[in-house]
Amino acid sequence: MTRGGRAAVVLLAAVLAGCKAETAPPDRTTPAASTPPAEHAASPGQTGPCDAAETQLELTRCWTDARHAAESKAQAAFAALADRVHRRNDTDLDRQFQTADERWTAFVEAQCSAQTALYKGGSMAALEDAHCRADLAEQRRQQLEAARVDSSR
Repeated sequence: MTRGGRAAVVLLAAVLAGCKAETAPPDRTTPAASTPPAEHAASPGQTGPCDAAETQLELTRCWTDARHAAESKAQAAFAALADRVHRRNDTDLDRQFQTADERWTAFVEAQCSAQTALYKGGSMAALEDAHCRADLAEQRRQQLEAARVDSSR
């Protein structure tokens, strides 16, 4: 088995076990083990959103559902902040805000495409893409909600 193949097996085992893989320091050829989005991370004594998944197909479906939920929440946070920005009647601020969101979207596409490319042609590609996008959408939601709170002060 190749080094990349072993890394994929270790990652899959870690995901199925619901924990991070204990491996050597990461290098550019071995993808890092992903963790559930912060919103979905398990608290002590609780399970994560995909812990009950028993197959790779179930994991992929679960993370796809988590992705859609996280993206919906991020879109709602963006809409709320965009409304606040728009009400200021500042065309430059509105344009900056829209540009930032477009660049965030481009970053997500580039980042998740790069992460997923590590699994190109493999059965983990769809799982990694969904996991990446769920994680980044949750990060974006948190950023937007923090900005909204900060702008109301």
